[in-house]
Amino acid sequence: MLVDELTAWAHDDLLAAYRVLCLVHYWREHVAVQCARDQSSALQAVAMRWDPAARYPGPAMCHYAARSKGALRQVLSLVPPEDGCVIVAPNTDAHESLLALQPITRQPDEFLYALVGGEVPEALQSVDRISVVDAPSVGLREPWDWPSILGEPSTGRPIHCVIKDGQAVAVAAAGCPTALTEEVRGVWVAEAWRRQGLGRAVVASATADILARGRAATYETSADNLASQRLAESVGYSRVGSWLRLQYGQSRGAGDA
Repeated sequence: MLVDELTAWAHDDLLAAYRVLCLVHYWREHVAVQCARDQSSALQAVAMRWDPAARYPGPAMCHYAARSKGALRQVLSLVPPEDGCVIVAPNTDAHESLLALQPITRQPDEFLYALVGGEVPEALQSVDRISVVDAPSVGLREPWDWPSILGEPSTGRPIHCVIKDGQAVAVAAAGCPTALTEEVRGVWVAEAWRRQGLGRAVVASATADILARGRAATYETSADNLASQRLAESVGYSRVGSWLRLQYGQSRGAGDA
């Protein structure tokens, strides 16, 4: 039920609902979810606390998505941020009161790009599609967490890579499919091979696969990663908006209690 509601919300407002849709879809067993509804039971806001420590080191995260300031207040009372967590929410008027929380440190915003239909540029480099099982044979070992990158179950979903002398030097994958979207994830280019169009080639290849499946392609990157932004735009993505990313209280390292 909630996944269906979030899918409908994301169809109307991708920025607002996309993050919580993906988390509910793939990480339901690791998130605590609370909702705010109006008198007709229509979904007005979602808050969730996610602790990724079960899979990899990192701080707890609180995600918020609200249609109005009043709805945000409701879910904030249900899922208040805890010391050391990271808050993520759309950078919109409905969520601006999060900036007044204390103590917070604002981190670089995260940009969401999307591409719906159309053609992607033809890759100027040959791109191979390999399976997760074959990834180690071309040098893709730890810390690659392919189930997380692709979205479980990952069986049968290819990794797009450029291979030179038997080793992958550029990588991208299409992961975390919902009824509406798939995200280009795990983008990486070996330092010695950068600025040669390899990143564009693997992102374009993964994007073309997503569009062929009839879904919208999405791409996330940090506001301070200009190279990644230019890469997305070179493939045809348009920026949908940005998410706030706020450190609440004192940051806790992976080894802290």
